[in-house]
Amino acid sequence: MWEIFMESEFPSYNDLIATTWGGVALGEITYRFSEQVLDDRARGTERFFRELGGFLINPVGGFNRI
Repeated sequence: MWEIFMESEFPSYNDLIATTWGGVALGEITYRFSEQVLDDRARGTERFFRELGGFLINPVGGFNRI
């Protein structure tokens, strides 16, 4: 969005493709890693730290869980 609306010149096709697919790959990696950290069966302090770790790894997923 920055390159399209805030820059004075139009972004190159390489920027659009690399940024889009890089974001998709990074988002999938953080989603899968945060799912490995979370455990719905955990209780108490363990649950808190698992939820905190999952939130730090994947903030959007953390907001969705709240």
